[in-house]
Amino acid sequence: MLFTKHNLNPTVGKMRDQHYRKSFTDYLHAVGHKLGLPVDLTAEAEIVGKYNEADMVAAVCMRAMCAAVIESLIVLDRWMYIRENVRVGYIGLHRILNAKISPRGWAIVAARSN
Repeated sequence: MLFTKHNLNPTVGKMRDQHYRKSFTDYLHAVGHKLGLPVDLTAEAEIVGKYNEADMVAAVCMRAMCAAVIESLIVLDRWMYIRENVRVGYIGLHRILNAKISPRGWAIVAARSN
């Protein structure tokens, strides 16, 4: 987000494993040093490191609980759109993957007959 805000388009590439294991602030400093970015840019990004993971748990749990419902509504909406616009033919909703493997295992199959 900061790169976009400041009209930068750098490619970070692969960093050493030690940078990923440390804090987000340390990672930002390493990326800034590697790319030759100004120090104030990494200082601006340090605010992200101040977020507490415990505060984010409720949002992450809510997202996880609602994800399957939202995805099902999207597939249902697409199925209904096809059904309304293709009057003659076959429109089916088929499970192609086991629900334990992927919640996105649905396929809409439509065939128009003459």
